[in-house]
Amino acid sequence: MRPATVVLVLTSVAAVPACSLFTSLGDFATDGPPAEMVVDAGVHPDGVTLADASRAAPSSEAGPRGPVDAGEDSAAAAQNLHPQGSFEVGCSPWDGYQATATSSTTARSGARSCRVCVMQGVADFFTLDDNTIPLSPVAGARYRAEAWVRAAPGSVSPTTAQIYLRTVTPAPFVTHQQAEGPFIVLPANGEWVRLQIELTANQAQGVFNVFVAAPAVPGACFLVDDVRLERLD
Repeated sequence: MRPATVVLVLTSVAAVPACSLFTSLGDFATDGPPAEMVVDAGVHPDGVTLADASRAAPSSEAGPRGPVDAGEDSAAAAQNLHPQGSFEVGCSPWDGYQATATSSTTARSGARSCRVCVMQGVADFFTLDDNTIPLSPVAGARYRAEAWVRAAPGSVSPTTAQIYLRTVTPAPFVTHQQAEGPFIVLPANGEWVRLQIELTANQAQGVFNVFVAAPAVPGACFLVDDVRLERLD
């Protein structure tokens, strides 16, 4: 799914052109992200070491197939609302943007993950996008998206990776809200690292969209596994 005009949810709300969404990622491909925006892979932004975090057994409960209200079940806070976060049956409906997406047998849990490789000639960024899930936000509710990422075996590793969570209307495509996580350094030893981002819905409009982005490096590939979307309150 291609970026479009969006509403960024940070300390204030502002509309920006689509082309500006990843301008910084294009710069990072050559210069690397600013030091203050990079989080070391050994420590998660919440202060928990990734070694501790990885001890928690991931789950991949499938979400509902039809469009639903994400708040209609009070138990949803403890469930994974993402219907295809395990990649056990392949990458689809996830798809690469400026990238290829293929199933991999190198997995964090289960038997498979999704391998994302930059296309030849791409100079700015590449992503793995879930192409939206049929789940609508509840106004005022807080959501968290999570994905585990590592450098792909036998390939060049991107320097960092970043997760995005947004609410969109698929057709015609409109972004209502978007939140982006910090840039997490991908260890050269192939360790899995966790990407996270939270978003508080300011309106009950559209459906959720999760994607993972990395700055383009020729021949770069990364793996994604155990994607989760949870309602926190």
